[in-house]
Amino acid sequence: MMKQLSNLLLKVGPLLKRPVFWIILYVLSTTYWMVSQQLEINALKERVDTEHTMEHSDTFHYRLTNLENISNSHGDRLKELERDNWQLKRFANQHQFRIMQLEWEHPNIEAPEPSKSTPVKTPFKANPTNVPDVKK
Repeated sequence: MMKQLSNLLLKVGPLLKRPVFWIILYVLSTTYWMVSQQLEINALKERVDTEHTMEHSDTFHYRLTNLENISNSHGDRLKELERDNWQLKRFANQHQFRIMQLEWEHPNIEAPEPSKSTPVKTPFKANPTNVPDVKK
């Protein structure tokens, strides 16, 4: 056994002293590393492709479209409410001016002061229940 090992060292020793051996070893190890990296990249790409199908993309786009439609309808409703609010303020100002005119014409009749109560605010829902939630 010892003789076989010494014979092997005698054959390998001069080979290790040549620079061509180290160049070939470097090229082979670099090639192995590049192939293993490419195999890992392919495995990762296949995993990503199977996890991210168009089914998830379609549900995501559906939710975005649905939320966009809801926000558009809320925006339209806000425009209506702003227009109604402006008209109510205009009517209130007209009536207040009419009361002042009547007070000038008839100073013996007194009109009550307008009430200064705060308007009731509707509660804000941060997550309304009509927004669909797609979870798997």
